[in-house]
Amino acid sequence: MGENYSTDVQVLSSDEISQLVGWLQTRKGNPAGRRAEHQGIILLALRSGLRETEIARLMWRDVLVGSAIRRWVIPSRAKKGSRMPALISDSAMRCLEALPRRGKCIFGGGRGISRQAVWQTWKRIQLELWRCQIYTFHSLRHTAITEMYRMCRDIELTRQFARHRSYQTTQRYIHLVERERCIGMMEKIEAQTASVVGAIRRKNAIS
Repeated sequence: MGENYSTDVQVLSSDEISQLVGWLQTRKGNPAGRRAEHQGIILLALRSGLRETEIARLMWRDVLVGSAIRRWVIPSRAKKGSRMPALISDSAMRCLEALPRRGKCIFGGGRGISRQAVWQTWKRIQLELWRCQIYTFHSLRHTAITEMYRMCRDIELTRQFARHRSYQTTQRYIHLVERERCIGMMEKIEAQTASVVGAIRRKNAIS
């Protein structure tokens, strides 16, 4: 499961992302309000790259302009040095729009929820979906950043999306994707070599 090319960057595979998003949209057994909250927590991390602390204490004032959801937000509890805005995707915006607006915090109302509650939500989802806990919550952020670079191939856009202060931090994700490209190229070379060898053998057999 997953793709792990580094000791500190682990991301969900494309199949796992599809499984997770599909499962979040169709899961049963939880009240509608709790289900919508869980969708919001996971999709915000997976699509925006927000950190668990930022999500746990995210406030409505961070994401609203009037009564509409902002496209870009700066979390009140953003990590020091990460005061650049985070992008909110369409799917994450729909989840936020479905949540009741009670209290100043989006999740848990009043003072929000704890980091431990965010971790436990992700742990329970993994156990229900895959029957084992594979990823940390931060893996969702790693996945979001990696997917952004995979799509745009632009380190500056990826750095802004991730809200990194330095390119050196962003470079870890670039290395992961470029290793994927190397593996793909090696597979193509091997396939071409096998094709040429096969053609030579067939020609020798006919001769």
